[in-house]
Amino acid sequence: MGAQEFLELVLPFQGIKVIALAVPNGNGGVWFKYRSYPTAEAAARAAEIFDARGDTVYFAVNAFGDWYHDPDKNKRRIRTQENVVACRALFDDFDVDPEKNRKAREEGKPDACYDTREEALADLVKLAKALRLTPTIVSSGGGYHTYFHLEEDIDPLEWEDLSSMKRDVCNHLGIRYDTAVDMDISRVLRPIGVHNRKYDPPRKVELLKRGKTYQVEKVRHALQSYIRDNNVPPAPAARKKGPASANPFAAALGEFPPADADKIAEHCAAVRQFRDTGGDLPEPHWHRAIGIVKFCEGGEDIVHDWSKGYDGYSFDETQAKIDEWSVGPTSCAEMDRHIGCMATCPMAGKCKFPVQLGFSENAPSVEKETVVADAPQSSNTTSTAPAPNPPDGMGSTIEGKIIPYWPQSGYRWNGATLARAYVDEDNVVHRRSSHAARRVLRSYT
Repeated sequence: MGAQEFLELVLPFQGIKVIALAVPNGNGGVWFKYRSYPTAEAAARAAEIFDARGDTVYFAVNAFGDWYHDPDKNKRRIRTQENVVACRALFDDFDVDPEKNRKAREEGKPDACYDTREEALADLVKLAKALRLTPTIVSSGGGYHTYFHLEEDIDPLEWEDLSSMKRDVCNHLGIRYDTAVDMDISRVLRPIGVHNRKYDPPRKVELLKRGKTYQVEKVRHALQSYIRDNNVPPAPAARKKGPASANPFAAALGEFPPADADKIAEHCAAVRQFRDTGGDLPEPHWHRAIGIVKFCEGGEDIVHDWSKGYDGYSFDETQAKIDEWSVGPTSCAEMDRHIGCMATCPMAGKCKFPVQLGFSENAPSVEKETVVADAPQSSNTTSTAPAPNPPDGMGSTIEGKIIPYWPQSGYRWNGATLARAYVDEDNVVHRRSSHAARRVLRSYT
């Protein structure tokens, strides 16, 4: 197997592929230069060229969105956890370093890796047999890398879910995997065909065994079965919280108007199927429906109620799914990717998130802009603090100026932005931010 075939086996179909070149920083460490490519073929060709000229070459196991400007670091970036858009493999690093173990033992710490390659390989085989799955095994020059391949791309949230279960299994088996690698969604590893230049002479990264490719549900079932059959306790959470927008199928976190789950079900076939089947759905459909209903009024109770029709329903497992959903509502595009619902959806193009279909708050029509009446003048021209909230239509006196209140219906303030709600001709509620309000706010802060 060459580099191209290997990368085509591991990398997601979607997203930008990244090759990383390790450059010594002069302090015993390295920093990375990144090169981005549209296909695995192009990335493999570049990796071979870079390796031939003597570079230390890695590849990002998952795929990313476009380059973006990071204002905090004032530079263009691509390989960040927040920018991952697709994944297609679960992976581990089985490190072999007897010197590291010797130091750990002197400090009274447990072994962090393996003394010999034979020990590492034995545990790798133990994991494969426990799950009854065949991974790809790569000799990295020092230890081994393993990859459990998926037939289709999955989103970051699902990847974290599967990787977390795999970590639970590894802990239960006593496997000494590298804990800095297995749950790192932006991880880089060495592709086959390049050289590990930590050694003299450099050692070639080689394929030891090609693994099989599995349906996502096959891998999930294997992990869940082992965990259930062996009463495996969950490992400590390792997820790193990032901006909600990092997830490609989630809305930004924030305040949402009250939404009615049954109202969403009236207009969204995906949610309606969740309700009407009692949750007896393929896991990806059910999981993403949770990411909609959770944001409704009484959402958690409704998720449980609508999931009880599934024979394997468990309150604890369902609640865990609810609790781990740390991003915003599932988008229409993400739901469509799993069940192909948008082709026949009458709301396609009308809204981006099914939760919009359930907004129950009254809102003025899109055809009728709400006009705020002039506030009555106040005789108090010396107050420097806001007055108590007045009745609708009145305002506050701040530094001698009358600041009118917006109408109590149809508007929402989230502490930074004033948004006006309106409904379109299909009775879908939208929110439009007031740029003028933001400009006024900035002028006083």
